[in-house]
Amino acid sequence: LRGEPCSTVTVTLPVSDRMAACADAAEIMLNVRYTLRHSRGLLDAGTVVAYDQMAVREYDTEAAYEARLEEDFTDENIPELYEDAYLYYVEGDDWRAEFSKNDGWLERLVTTGSRKASSGTYRGGNFVPDYRPSSSVTAPFGYDLDLLREPLRPNFYRAVTDNDDGAGLHYRSGVWRDPGLKLKDIKASVTDSGVSVEAEYDMTGTGAVLKMSYLLSGTGEIAVTEHMIPGKDREVSPLLRFGMTMVMPGRFDRVDYYGYGPFENYADRHRAAMIGKYSAMVSDLYQYDYVRPQESGARTGLRYWRVVDRTGRGVEIIASNAFTATALNYSVEDLDLASPGYVRHPSELVPRKDTYVNFDLRQMGLGCITSWGTLPLEQYMLPYGEYTFEFIIKIL
Repeated sequence: LRGEPCSTVTVTLPVSDRMAACADAAEIMLNVRYTLRHSRGLLDAGTVVAYDQMAVREYDTEAAYEARLEEDFTDENIPELYEDAYLYYVEGDDWRAEFSKNDGWLERLVTTGSRKASSGTYRGGNFVPDYRPSSSVTAPFGYDLDLLREPLRPNFYRAVTDNDDGAGLHYRSGVWRDPGLKLKDIKASVTDSGVSVEAEYDMTGTGAVLKMSYLLSGTGEIAVTEHMIPGKDREVSPLLRFGMTMVMPGRFDRVDYYGYGPFENYADRHRAAMIGKYSAMVSDLYQYDYVRPQESGARTGLRYWRVVDRTGRGVEIIASNAFTATALNYSVEDLDLASPGYVRHPSELVPRKDTYVNFDLRQMGLGCITSWGTLPLEQYMLPYGEYTFEFIIKIL
């Protein structure tokens, strides 16, 4: 390829056969590398000097999401619904979900093997499994293996970055660390598409209302809608993220994902990343190169995000929009400057045995314009307003 400065050169790429072979693919990306034909100074021939990725056919996340709803949430094999004074129990053939009537959260997601709780002695939500998984030992899936160490909950806050610190966001947006969620109502019912659980919360710290809707299919999938409605005439600082968080046992120590990678990337810092299918160990996802602990390890533009053990069992998350996710051996509190137990150096961090999973409709951009107060560009901010996050969690 020869081109003079400020000139345009048209090149025909020999990819017609490959394009024909993937004509039915849901997404087609053309990856191009620009390499040196001859050595030049210190650079050897074949050195990649630039690369690019062009969308030939873009992935339709909304269509894929709707297809999953239509295919798997039907009137066939609807799970059973039970309740007691404390919990709603939703049970399929080899799994059970438990929702707390006290706070409305999905607090257990249990694989039960071929045994059904309703056919034996049911120990309810206070039963603690005998098995204590770790990242180094993986026992087969069996009875009463809980995929959740802590409940699935909404999440609006991130561990502040260096730029967030310069802008004082741990003070200005600190209300989103705990927006004062108070359960107003929770109800469950059996529908033609599965078991429905709906919970509504007042967000006393922000004046907003949060509605959580869950639809559980017989195949072990949970379609969730997180909907926040802002209060009228309220001025509230921007959100740092709008999404969900959950903690899984340490046996789920790796991720498979389809999105931007292979390195960490954010809404305003992903142009160097490439859409693709990637795998990584959770222990490798935190970036220790930062001077101090902070938000780290995100992947954006996700079509799916799977957190699994070495056998491939675990959970898969898809959404109606491309989304962002992290999986770390650290909690937000471990990495947040405003936390009482915060340590100043990454070398002082002690990895936890569990896997902390965060996944978001959106997360505020990093900014990186200045480190002494400049916020990210407007299109990468999350102003106080109405947000809706639709996603599906599937047991693998």
